[in-house]
Amino acid sequence: MDSLTQMVLGAAVGEALLGKKIGNRAMVWGAIGGTIPDLDILAYSFMNPIDALAVHRGLSHSIFFGILFPWVIALLPNWIYGHYWHKKSGYRWLVTVLALLFLSAFGYVIMSIVSSVFGFSDVLKWSLVVVVFVGILYGLLKKYTFTTPSDIEVTYIDWVKLFVGAILTHPLLDAFTPYGTQLFQPFSDYRVAFNTISIVDPLYTVPFIICLLIASRFASNSIKRIRWNRLGLLLSSSYLLWSVFIHQHVVDIVQNSQDIQLEKADRFMTTPTILNTLLWNIISEYPEYYTLSYYSLFDKTKKPSNVIKVKKNHDLLAKYDGNKDYKILKWFSNNYYNLEERDEGVVFHDLRYTSRNKNWDKPHYIFGFDIKPVGDRLMIEETRDRPDDGQHLIKSLWSRIKGSRMTDDH
Repeated sequence: MDSLTQMVLGAAVGEALLGKKIGNRAMVWGAIGGTIPDLDILAYSFMNPIDALAVHRGLSHSIFFGILFPWVIALLPNWIYGHYWHKKSGYRWLVTVLALLFLSAFGYVIMSIVSSVFGFSDVLKWSLVVVVFVGILYGLLKKYTFTTPSDIEVTYIDWVKLFVGAILTHPLLDAFTPYGTQLFQPFSDYRVAFNTISIVDPLYTVPFIICLLIASRFASNSIKRIRWNRLGLLLSSSYLLWSVFIHQHVVDIVQNSQDIQLEKADRFMTTPTILNTLLWNIISEYPEYYTLSYYSLFDKTKKPSNVIKVKKNHDLLAKYDGNKDYKILKWFSNNYYNLEERDEGVVFHDLRYTSRNKNWDKPHYIFGFDIKPVGDRLMIEETRDRPDDGQHLIKSLWSRIKGSRMTDDH
């Protein structure tokens, strides 16, 4: 899922494991642990883009990494607190500056998303950014920079346990998204993808954040702190379980609708649309084309609707069938892709991530690649076909979730 969600999950796990001993520090180090697997994106700067696709959510997202790497990263906090560096003024100022930059960047991203969705003016947007910046700075200076920290008694094994929990829960959560994760690296490149929750879902993240923030306001040994953190973990886990049941319900709906059609699909997959688990995208594969359709839990008929066909056009790259790069692209998309010929070359569309225009009769390919052969390799450049502004996207999704665009396109 998105990095903010993984930070929150890591912080909550860190709190559950070490919160009684070190208070909010457990949340901070847990959040750091929850972020570590996604640092594999740094490889994008040094690798061929297609090779980077194979690396992302690879070894750093594996069970192997989640069990072994904590023994390395745990040396850092064990050394810092064991040598009392956390009490030095210079160290606290360094942490303050780094935390301010990091949290402000997140605040800016969130404010930008909010302003896009709600149509805020630039003046209001930047006013909100300034307020967030000032609030973060004030909190850091008052609660951390100018406060003399106490000694902590945490063993090296305690730190290892914290990082195992924070790092390992990251890929486990990612496995529930359509993107999936290579849990069994370096022994297998199989991508575990349960397809039950979107890579961004505020109903999972927002209640979790609220509970975590409230928990952080209480003393480390307060029962209220423990209860609020547990509530956050319970709500997020319950929502994840809900997504599993709803996914299976939609699968059953699709299977029943396939049974009554003259031409049954070779295979299909269902994925939640962005930001929710109420509206689902269905991709069905046939010999020469795919159908893209939707099903909402509030639809009156028990079958997918808004069905459109898209040609595979796989013949456009037929001569590259044995090419390593093309194999990676197909593996990455789980073979749910189509090709489009344009003046500048061929575009590879990942059908797991699509949207529609305002009339719901034309697909928008949100995630794909421009492909250009260079020697014996295929070079790619990511392309995004965004449907509309944020406001329209939210309104369009909400309208379809309510079942207001029911059509029978079969």
